[in-house]
Amino acid sequence: MVTIIPPEIYARLADRVLALGVKVLLIKAGQRGAYLRTGNLAVLNASTALRWSDRLGCPHGVWIPPFPVEAGRFCNACGAGDCAVGGILAALLDRREA
Repeated sequence: MVTIIPPEIYARLADRVLALGVKVLLIKAGQRGAYLRTGNLAVLNASTALRWSDRLGCPHGVWIPPFPVEAGRFCNACGAGDCAVGGILAALLDRREA
């Protein structure tokens, strides 16, 4: 299903979600990777302990390619996207630049 959704749909969906007040959005997209987009980072940085560098923000969105794996070491992708999201959240909570 993910492969038939045009990339511009991800951008439109991100527009709608960010308009609801979300500041950092990561849409998992299977074998496409993930679509990352940031909203108003100044508000996020001022209102929480989380910090996201303005220099590294992606207000126009960026595609993050999937990480290559060795075929012999791969069983299935269950949980891979959730781990990616968890890694980004952990980095933010640890006050690293994302």
